[in-house]
Amino acid sequence: MTDGVTSRLHQPDAAAIDALVAAGFRLELVHPDHRERAERALLLLAHLDGEPSDDTAALVDLAYLRIMRASEPEPELCSADADALDAWMLANHDASRVPSSLRDRARRHAELAELVSSGGPAPSDSLVERTLAGVQSSIDDEEESRRLIIPRVRFRMADLISLAAVVLIAVSVLWPVANEVRFQSGKTLCNANMASLGGAMGSYAFDNRNAMPVVSDATSGTWWDVGRPRSNSANLYTLVREGYSALADTACPGNPNARTKGEDADRDWHSLDEVSYSYQIMAGPHRPRWNGGRVLVLSDASPVVRAAIKRRPIDPWAGSNNHAGRGQHGLWNDGSATWLSSAELPDGDNIWLPRQIEQAIARFQGRRIDPIEGTETPAAIDDSFLGP
Repeated sequence: MTDGVTSRLHQPDAAAIDALVAAGFRLELVHPDHRERAERALLLLAHLDGEPSDDTAALVDLAYLRIMRASEPEPELCSADADALDAWMLANHDASRVPSSLRDRARRHAELAELVSSGGPAPSDSLVERTLAGVQSSIDDEEESRRLIIPRVRFRMADLISLAAVVLIAVSVLWPVANEVRFQSGKTLCNANMASLGGAMGSYAFDNRNAMPVVSDATSGTWWDVGRPRSNSANLYTLVREGYSALADTACPGNPNARTKGEDADRDWHSLDEVSYSYQIMAGPHRPRWNGGRVLVLSDASPVVRAAIKRRPIDPWAGSNNHAGRGQHGLWNDGSATWLSSAELPDGDNIWLPRQIEQAIARFQGRRIDPIEGTETPAAIDDSFLGP
């Protein structure tokens, strides 16, 4: 077919779709020359039955926003407003879930959107009358010179199927782009969280003689038991409990189970899957201080701890699940935040393991190493070991 929307398809694809329609969508009746392409068309059409999720809808909105922003450079937002708009859309239009550094701007975006969707302020009667009079005058002049003719458009079934195929092919091209948009937006929001937590850590240290957040009795025991007094996550939760940080700033966009609202009586997260960030293990005698020797003290959630708890083999060099295993953000004790594409720092320190296990792996590479037990502690102050 060469008419209508089917002209946008490659000629062999259009011929295959014609053959499929003529065969009543029975693949076995399609001529062998067209059968392979017809089978692909059937697979594409099968996706029309799917229902998009709320997360997909937000992602599509964000993808279109990025495309429009790239194609229409004027007028453009400043970088802070653009980041806030992206964050607000990725949070499904809930400004309370946006990192605190962008939350005020996101709320202004929400107010503008509400103004537009509600129709804006009520116009005065005189303005309405003048507007209607001008519209009517324009219509009268136009009707004298020409009449609007609405043509009747007819589509064949093959045309509609071809249109659906074009749409699905376009989606298959757009989807990887949309996934990359989601990944980059998640990184932007997570980086904003790290900046907020860095500020909270600095404020806590200023009030506590340069000490980092720690629960007084969290000196031994199994530190990955979230919700219990000795858990290491309770140390990080100190920032929330004592008002230095909002709970939403500890929720990575890549963690669908992260909590953004808590109760005043909470002293920790309720379960491990709610914890988005792994904090330097504060059990044992070796505790780094804020603005001491440079040490990585916070990162996206450790995949090693989550595998070890389930008694599964660990990959010491795996990236955080928060960012699809492609890396993790890290916060240093001088307040700087960086993106880490590897779990191994430039000096060879693995952020998921204490030094004694790192040394054991180095000695016995190629042999099985037992997973961590949740009782290990850093070997020295400069030994980055993050969990849970």
